[in-house]
Amino acid sequence: MAKKNKKKPVRPWCWYCERDFEDEKVLISHQRAKHFKCNHCSKKLNTAGGMVVHVMQVHKETISTQDAGDNHTSKRPKIDATSLEFSEADLQSQLAAHKAMMQASSAPISPPGPPGTLGMVPGPPGTVPMVPGMHMAPPHPHG
Repeated sequence: MAKKNKKKPVRPWCWYCERDFEDEKVLISHQRAKHFKCNHCSKKLNTAGGMVVHVMQVHKETISTQDAGDNHTSKRPKIDATSLEFSEADLQSQLAAHKAMMQASSAPISPPGPPGTLGMVPGPPGTVPMVPGMHMAPPHPHG
């Protein structure tokens, strides 16, 4: 019998700094200490959403959930959505390609034929279809 490859269990890891941890409790305490600490009052929060709500209600400022976890340098690159530029021609060509793909994938598939004929080879008109490789036996003499 061959040895089975044992998959290593996936360890909990921090999305913000990509560190991995022994268990989920350590990860949560790490995130609270490092990533969800208010810059104004040093309050520690459990989630990025909680940080957004806290800053909005207590400090009357608006931050995004991405900014909520950025109290230190993150390994993940920041993307400024306002700097992304597309021409109208680019968007139209992408839309046309998408529509063509969707139409091709949703094209109706014609049924194979009457029920019970899948894999059968049609014969001359008026005969019964046959399975390939199967020959008809001669009629029984006492038939």
